[in-house]
Amino acid sequence: MLRAVLLGLLLTAFDMGEAAANANAAVTSLQPALSAGSSHAITGVIGAISGYSLMLHLRNGRPVRVDATQAMRELRTTELFVSRPVRIYGHYAAGTFEAWSIQRARDDPATWPSDY
Repeated sequence: MLRAVLLGLLLTAFDMGEAAANANAAVTSLQPALSAGSSHAITGVIGAISGYSLMLHLRNGRPVRVDATQAMRELRTTELFVSRPVRIYGHYAAGTFEAWSIQRARDDPATWPSDY
């Protein structure tokens, strides 16, 4: 998405007309999905991995079951292994957190951003 935003800005700056309009439309079409009220971001340490499922332990120790199918299939994930801190973007569905993006987090929980 960042590439699309930068491309739109460059095309607009150089007055590339229709190409700039198409790039801006692509970014606008992504925004509702990213800002939906049901989207969340959580940070924790991977406790277990089984196929596309992860067990994440949040900073307060609470375990959260994560379905990483979408993130893995769309190649939107860092390398996953037990004891690695990660930031996961997605939503809750039927008691499971469904991830669409998984990023590496800093090792120190004091530096982690707030979950939402």
